[in-house]
Amino acid sequence: MGFTHDSMVLMFSSKIDDHAVSLTEAFHYIDETPTRIHSPDAFIGFVNENEEVIQFLRYTNDDWLFDIPLQDSKSRKWNNQLLQLENISTTVVKRIVELFFVDLDLIFKINTKFRIIDSLHIEDGINYFQIHRTFLEWIERQQSREFYS
Repeated sequence: MGFTHDSMVLMFSSKIDDHAVSLTEAFHYIDETPTRIHSPDAFIGFVNENEEVIQFLRYTNDDWLFDIPLQDSKSRKWNNQLLQLENISTTVVKRIVELFFVDLDLIFKINTKFRIIDSLHIEDGINYFQIHRTFLEWIERQQSREFYS
């Protein structure tokens, strides 16, 4: 069973100490995240009860990078693999965060259904994989459980 909208996840950013937030608070912090133009540390991230992480880097008001550091399934430690999707809107960021709150299998679904295996590039010992753009269509088809401002 996943979280409810009253659930809390751990939020982290460069501007605010790590702490548990509700979905409504998460949306507020997303809106308040500065852009790269205004801050070199324009990121926000969330950790669920499975200790999985999603994080976002805000380039402009409505242009984000979505990033998932993948964990080894047994050790739960980062395995030097990242899934990434660029050029997503603030609305999509909020939708992903909402699903992260309520679907404890979200990372598994993204990794197994939307990872582009042949997109691998390696930089500084980190294996980067792209998330297929069809993920955005899948996100739109998921029933919304919350409103967006």
